[in-house]
Amino acid sequence: MVLDKDLPSRFLVAGHLFAVRWTRYASIMMGKDFRVNSPKNGIIWNSAIEHAYERQRICFSYSGLGSEFILHVLDKSLLEKKLSAVGQHKTDPDFVQALGDDTFESLQGKRVNFTGAEGKGPLKRALALHAKLALENCAKIYPADFDPRKFNFDDMSEHEGKEELMKLWLDELDTGSVAESGLNEAAAASADPEEAVNEEAVAEGP
Repeated sequence: MVLDKDLPSRFLVAGHLFAVRWTRYASIMMGKDFRVNSPKNGIIWNSAIEHAYERQRICFSYSGLGSEFILHVLDKSLLEKKLSAVGQHKTDPDFVQALGDDTFESLQGKRVNFTGAEGKGPLKRALALHAKLALENCAKIYPADFDPRKFNFDDMSEHEGKEELMKLWLDELDTGSVAESGLNEAAAASADPEEAVNEEAVAEGP
């Protein structure tokens, strides 16, 4: 999908746009209609892209056209790195051969159409939240010519208290204490009983 080339299926992985490890915060950050395992929160792409996305080294902005998004490499040290050099398949010779000399720099600014077989795109809220976290995380290591103000990273959706909760979560992520914050209490208070998550089964933070 991202590379515009066919790869052997064993090099494709299924990822979550809104991470499973954040499940306990899903209802207050994404709205009560959100489901972590919804097809709209899922994506199938190669393991190199999944690796960089999970580690918040790349993100996507919305182009304003249907289900088209723009890929941004946020970590300047990643630009010259070959795609075949990262991810779970980096030691597989067939993976190296399939990706060739493609680097992350070749993906910078690439427009990607996420429309699935059913004609629907991904959940914009999930990509927007990931982008906010990635932009914050990589703020000191942006490529020299990258200016986030030129792109649309907002999901353009509203629900009560979203901005306040977003700021609180970002602030707490800096200290690694999300699970001990007031956000954790808010999540418990606002979650539906049927959607409650066993906190011991969920990772403490991203």
